[in-house]
Amino acid sequence: MNCSVLIFNSKCAESVAFRSSLAETLDTPSPMTLTQLSVESRVEPIEEFLYNTPRITLQSLRDATSGSFHVVAATIKRILNPDSFYYTACICSKAVIPDSRMWYCEKCNKHVVRVFPRFCVKVRVMDTTDSATFVIFDKDANLLLDMSCAEMIREMEITGTVGLMPPQLQELVDKTWLFKIEAKANQNPNFEQSFRVRKICTDAAIIDQFLAKWNKEEAAVGKSLNECGSLSTLLEKGKDALIGGSSNLLSEDYDSLSASDVKGKGAIIEGTPIGVSQDLMEKFSTDVVHLDDDSMPTIGSSKTVSTESQETP
Repeated sequence: MNCSVLIFNSKCAESVAFRSSLAETLDTPSPMTLTQLSVESRVEPIEEFLYNTPRITLQSLRDATSGSFHVVAATIKRILNPDSFYYTACICSKAVIPDSRMWYCEKCNKHVVRVFPRFCVKVRVMDTTDSATFVIFDKDANLLLDMSCAEMIREMEITGTVGLMPPQLQELVDKTWLFKIEAKANQNPNFEQSFRVRKICTDAAIIDQFLAKWNKEEAAVGKSLNECGSLSTLLEKGKDALIGGSSNLLSEDYDSLSASDVKGKGAIIEGTPIGVSQDLMEKFSTDVVHLDDDSMPTIGSSKTVSTESQETP
């Protein structure tokens, strides 16, 4: 009939040998073992959170450019999704859609049977400037809670607390940590933007160094601004005192200078001989007016000199 025979859970020697050659874990996307070709350089947390990633406040986070990474020190104040803190994911870690008693993965573009619960915890954080919504996904949530999402759900089923907030999530409230977040463009302006957490630093020593570093720099900036402000205030006060309190002095100085000029002018006029103070242009008015007349002698001629010598007292 041109068909293939399928045998499930076979116990034959060939089947046992084939299964023994596969990877021990069944969580890998491929049944073959994976070989890591290159090792990613590991960055120490103190370098990543204190020096390599720029620091930002929650108030300035709204103006951050898309695709940028920042570090913020914030305190978790509330769990926003206590009854829906996980989602059903494919083996590729993307959310799946229920379809015909199966699951459909849009990334893999196929129906899948094996799915897993993964953390997606939304928290409200605050600092001294503002508040914001952070989303903590499975990898970082596993480290914070020290258990997987499947283990937490299994524990809730045993204790009969399904639908309630797990105590492990409640313990996250009022914790102050360093969050490395990713800023993206807000697609829908009708909803408040949330920020994805890329890494979390819970080391108390690194957090203290981070706070001390930025408190010292902010104190230096604040001192500089205060000094500039006090200098500007002093300059304004000095300017007002110079303009308002010294106006009489300036006017008196101006009057004294003007008076000295007038007195000097009077002294020069009074002490000048009468002959110099007379208008000498009248003596040369005839020659000046009739310079174009050929019949009149030019200035500097012998006749002019003799006439001037006769009329000069």
